[in-house]
Amino acid sequence: MPLTRILTRCALAAGILLAGGCSGGASLSPAPRATPDQIATVSVASPLTLDSTLLGDRTQIVVTVRATKTRTTGSNGYDDPRGEYLVADVLIECTSGTYHANPFNFGIVARDGTKGTPTPSMFAPALEAVDLTAGQQVSGNVVFDVPKGAAKGARIAVRDPLGARDMGYWKL
Repeated sequence: MPLTRILTRCALAAGILLAGGCSGGASLSPAPRATPDQIATVSVASPLTLDSTLLGDRTQIVVTVRATKTRTTGSNGYDDPRGEYLVADVLIECTSGTYHANPFNFGIVARDGTKGTPTPSMFAPALEAVDLTAGQQVSGNVVFDVPKGAAKGARIAVRDPLGARDMGYWKL
């Protein structure tokens, strides 16, 4: 496939993928859908359902930040974090279509709005980049190197595949 065609598809994916909005919650009643002006925010351990229609294919995933913890040293004991590591245990389930799961689809938003990206994980098991199809799932840790205390009141974001916008949040 020519490189320009691949890049065009990626650009289309960034603009369209998951644009259908987010919903979260684990109740039996229908969950409200977020509009493009709203981003669903849920508590840690609550799932977010993200879906879209891309080039005729419907994709739906359920993403859950199952738990978080902070650590002051890496697993090897020699790391020098900016303050502490925020470790998020993440589960991604593809319920229809295909999805490229990747730790860099996540971010952190501090109370003051400052955004951060993951750091390479030194806490096993790390969330690996993998292509999922309907019925498949992947889990692992996503790690953020943050100033001490910055995790309090922050949100973990799941981003669109190219990182252009946040699609949903888990409040810490």
